[in-house]
Amino acid sequence: MIRSALIALGLSAGAVSAQSVVPTSNVVGSCGGTRFILEAVLNEATPDELERASDVVSARLGAMYGAAFNYTSVAGEQIILDLPDGLGATEDAIAPLMETTALGFYGVVAEISYNMQPELEAGQIVLPNAEMPDFSFILSTPPVVDQSDLRSAELSFDQNNRPAMAFSLERAAARVFGQYTEDNIGNMFAIVIDGQVHSAPIIQSGIWGGQGIITGMMTEQDVTLLAAKLQGGVMPIDLHMSRGIPVDGSDPSADFCP
Repeated sequence: MIRSALIALGLSAGAVSAQSVVPTSNVVGSCGGTRFILEAVLNEATPDELERASDVVSARLGAMYGAAFNYTSVAGEQIILDLPDGLGATEDAIAPLMETTALGFYGVVAEISYNMQPELEAGQIVLPNAEMPDFSFILSTPPVVDQSDLRSAELSFDQNNRPAMAFSLERAAARVFGQYTEDNIGNMFAIVIDGQVHSAPIIQSGIWGGQGIITGMMTEQDVTLLAAKLQGGVMPIDLHMSRGIPVDGSDPSADFCP
């Protein structure tokens, strides 16, 4: 029953055993690489925000490149990001990991034509349909659960071997998610990614357990990047990369050198 309900939601029940990748140790097997300097976009970040952002970036990189590395450190008002050669971690490849991202599950009030301008009640928003631009959705806020409630997210594949994102929720969020779906059987439920509704299936039964797979909306590359961007929790500040500096293996200050 849970499996059929999840499939109806664009989700699929499945074993989600992997935890979020939390880098914990320095790279010691490789010398040489690139040191990237990250800064807050508004240059007004507090020390706590910089430390938190550093942890989030490190977790995202760990998920993207499949290793437990302590990539980042904070120096003054900058985040220092050391990446060893061999990862393929170019500036263009890692820049998206600096961005804020949003994933949420919302109750659907109505589906409307994109050019309609409805009178919204308090707590309602209009977001576009990512796959059908002629339509939009009126959603109720706040979301039932969002990316801050995730315990893990990773690339997976559905029963037809299409790319999908497996996720699991923290225990409290799993209870909220289950109760909401139990109470709203027969209603639409929107999966929103970065301000667009990617799927809005009908809830067929309560979805308990806090695990599932979001399917049918992304390429394998899209899923890998999205799952990485959801690691480590919510990015507290917007970051930009000011420069990248090649570092020779003989530099003893490089975190990626033995």
